[in-house]
Amino acid sequence: MALNRRLSVKLIRKPSEAKLLSEPMRREMLRLMCKTPMTETQLAKMLGLRTPTIGHHLSALKKNGFVSVSRQEPGIHGIVEKYYESSAQLYFIDGKNMPLEIVRYYMPVVVERARGVLACVKMNDRSFNPSSEYMEQFALAFANNISKVAERYDTPVTVTDPEACICQLYSEALEGVVKAGFKELREVINAV
Repeated sequence: MALNRRLSVKLIRKPSEAKLLSEPMRREMLRLMCKTPMTETQLAKMLGLRTPTIGHHLSALKKNGFVSVSRQEPGIHGIVEKYYESSAQLYFIDGKNMPLEIVRYYMPVVVERARGVLACVKMNDRSFNPSSEYMEQFALAFANNISKVAERYDTPVTVTDPEACICQLYSEALEGVVKAGFKELREVINAV
């Protein structure tokens, strides 16, 4: 798949796709392949897994459209090596229509993302101490807004660095959340 045909962001709305990505190793493989196409052997070495294990994960990802073969080259001993790349730079689970068990499974990721944002805010105002309830409300609002913003990024890749893309998406999502509510957070951010 050529770089210009890959999506910037793929929003996961099907429970079957969210379940497929519940395997952390698959998410890490996609993260690595969003930067550069990789072979089974390269992935196995980088992740410390056996090649057949990587092949199993790649097969599942390919079957569901998360990866494709970008090129093939002769490798050692004349064996043709396939280079796989991800179909998008970033993948986000849209929890709005997911079954509760999937929403709950991904909740630690949602909360950690929110903690990172609020920890940065606290660096600017040491008196900012969000409660557990505030954290969970913010985490859900931020996750929902990421999904809304991500819909606009369902386009071919324009920013080649995935981290630059995610920072842009997060900042837009945060801006939307702050405008919609979370007065204390807005005050701290505006004071910077």
